[in-house]
Amino acid sequence: MSIIKIGLIGAGSIGVRHIMAIDALPDVALVAIGDPSPAAQKIGTERSIPVFAGADKMLSAGGIDAVIIATPTERHHQDVMAALRHKITVLVEKPITATLTEAQEIIQFAAQQNSHVLVG
Repeated sequence: MSIIKIGLIGAGSIGVRHIMAIDALPDVALVAIGDPSPAAQKIGTERSIPVFAGADKMLSAGGIDAVIIATPTERHHQDVMAALRHKITVLVEKPITATLTEAQEIIQFAAQQNSHVLVG
């Protein structure tokens, strides 16, 4: 079985918890971080993985099978839609978005892109 390559958008306290979960799985690897913070840069340096200023730049670089979004709720719509434009499977922290309209847009776009969005 090949390694599932994960990109993380948002490396704050919840993002760090996701990193610990990724580290516990033998067939999963964190390969990139999309977060402009110094804390994210430190994680990237320690792990020798690239850190990008945001979701779009990370996703455009390629090489990611799925993405975890652990940004503040107000950014979920923007970040999920960016991942879906790249036809990447998404795990987004709850709630899926800040509004029902944004959530409906994500559901419709995910279906159009034949991609999956999971809320955790």
